[in-house]
Amino acid sequence: MKHDFFRKFFLKENKKATGQMVIAFLFGILLLFGSGHFLSPKETQPQQDTADTITQTEQPKEGNRTERILEQQMEKVLSQVEGAGQVKVMLTYRTTKENVWEKEEISEQVKKGEEQSNRLEQKVVLSEDSKGVQSPLMVTEYAPQVEGVVIVAQGGDNPTVSQALHCAAEALLEVPAHKIAVLKMKS
Repeated sequence: MKHDFFRKFFLKENKKATGQMVIAFLFGILLLFGSGHFLSPKETQPQQDTADTITQTEQPKEGNRTERILEQQMEKVLSQVEGAGQVKVMLTYRTTKENVWEKEEISEQVKKGEEQSNRLEQKVVLSEDSKGVQSPLMVTEYAPQVEGVVIVAQGGDNPTVSQALHCAAEALLEVPAHKIAVLKMKS
């Protein structure tokens, strides 16, 4: 019986149907193996994952760059204090840089028989630039919050210089005095 099916399938009268079946089979194989190649991991994740949270933290790489720039600016400013000499600054953070994205809420009522339920979905609003590239629309950007400061300076053993560096760090970063340490740099 099985052999009859294959014989009939490959008869000249069924040539068109056979060709279509072979094409459909090859197309299925192409979809199966090619989908992983053509879709990047970002595209395979549903858009809703990014829309579920109200705020999202920037990638660690971006956050670290922002934080390092702040440390470098502090080093540059504090090294200008008379008697400070070379200065190194290390900052610890309570929070990192954070962005809040514009959200669109979609509410839907679903009724199944006598049961009724509400479904609320949030999606990130996308904006398009002049080149047609879409990106999320940012509402607010929060700067990293500094938790503590360590300043190592060549003149850190001089009480006057130490007090000036301490006051400058307190004023620039709005960090309480007890969370700032000024130390002498080793020779």
